[in-house]
Amino acid sequence: MNDALYLFCFARADSLEPALATRPPGEPRLQLLRQGDLAAVLCDASRSEFAGADAERRLADPAWIAGRVATHAAAIEWAMRYSPVFPAQFGTLFSSADRVVALMQSCHPRIGRVLDHVDGKTEWAVKGWLDRPAAIDSQAASIRAGEPEPAARSAGAGYLRERQLQARAGQNLRRWLEQSVPLVSARLQRQAVETCSRPWRASDAPNEIVANWAFLVRNRDVPAFRRQMEAINAEFATQGLRFDLSGPWPPYSFCVPLTEETTWPG
Repeated sequence: MNDALYLFCFARADSLEPALATRPPGEPRLQLLRQGDLAAVLCDASRSEFAGADAERRLADPAWIAGRVATHAAAIEWAMRYSPVFPAQFGTLFSSADRVVALMQSCHPRIGRVLDHVDGKTEWAVKGWLDRPAAIDSQAASIRAGEPEPAARSAGAGYLRERQLQARAGQNLRRWLEQSVPLVSARLQRQAVETCSRPWRASDAPNEIVANWAFLVRNRDVPAFRRQMEAINAEFATQGLRFDLSGPWPPYSFCVPLTEETTWPG
């Protein structure tokens, strides 16, 4: 039973209303709720999907979550084709249209400022990946290149020297990352309006994440941003460090949730 409204995002009403009228039939069936120059992009939903014992089971099911997240993202990306968007958090439900209108009225200035700020811009995600064995080999090669070749030694002495060199390479790698990763971020920021660091889990795996950023980039600056990304990867390709770029995305990382939002306002 549909007893709630699911909020995808806020956008400019005048831009979305004509687009919704020509939208092909599909799921979910979207609806717009207008308040002044703003529109909330919504669909009918059931509270039981996100609240209660059955909901806890579904929310623990990766396949169920993936499908709902994909639907959430698709609706926002559709709206983004016609208007700047202020994405809502996944699973944001309202008990009535009046509740949505009340939120839009109380937060109208803030929503409008965000839409103005992200207009003509998209989010781009950048993840930095370290191939630790390759990176240590690169550091070890640099150490060897800067030192004279040792005289012939026993196998045991050679083994000990190699262990010491690998330990030094690991220490150098840590310092190198502390210097290099912020410099990469700074280079990308030159083509961005705003940036933020996103959380990631540290790992001891051979391939590990060492950076996770989001950049808000003007659409006209995207080609330059991509070229900078390509230049960075070419520079670090032999040193065990690469950066993966994905986008364009809605500005998820640059829209702080409204304090009035909740998964069930009641």
